[in-house]
Amino acid sequence: MSEARWGAEDPLRRVLTDRAREARVTLRPQIEVEFQTAAVELASHGLGDSLVSYLVTRWPGYPGRLHWVPLDPPVVERFAFITRTGGVLSPATRVFMDLAHTHTQALQQAADGGPARG
Repeated sequence: MSEARWGAEDPLRRVLTDRAREARVTLRPQIEVEFQTAAVELASHGLGDSLVSYLVTRWPGYPGRLHWVPLDPPVVERFAFITRTGGVLSPATRVFMDLAHTHTQALQQAADGGPARG
C-alpha cells in the first residue's frame, strides 16, 4: 500500500478498511511505501498487488504487463482550498487555484474517457 506516512488516516485506507469490515475481512498490508508509483513498481516485479488512483494507470511509466480493475463502487477523491474567513487571496494564489481547478477537471475528463489536457 502507498501513502505509508498517513497510515490509517489516509482517506483511501479508511474507505478500504470500512469496506473490508463490511465484508468481514481484515486488510493487512505486507509492504508499505510512500508513493503510488513505487507500489506499481513493486507490483510489476511480482512483489504483490496494490491499490492506486486510476490516473496512475495512465502514467507514461505504467508497466504494460500489469492488469488493473476498478473498485466497485469507485472511491471518490475530493480536494479543497482552505482560506481564512474574510481573508483576501493574493493574485498569485488565485491564479494557482484556477490552474489547479483546470488541471483537476482535465484529469477527471481523462478518467471519464474524454481527451486529456494539462
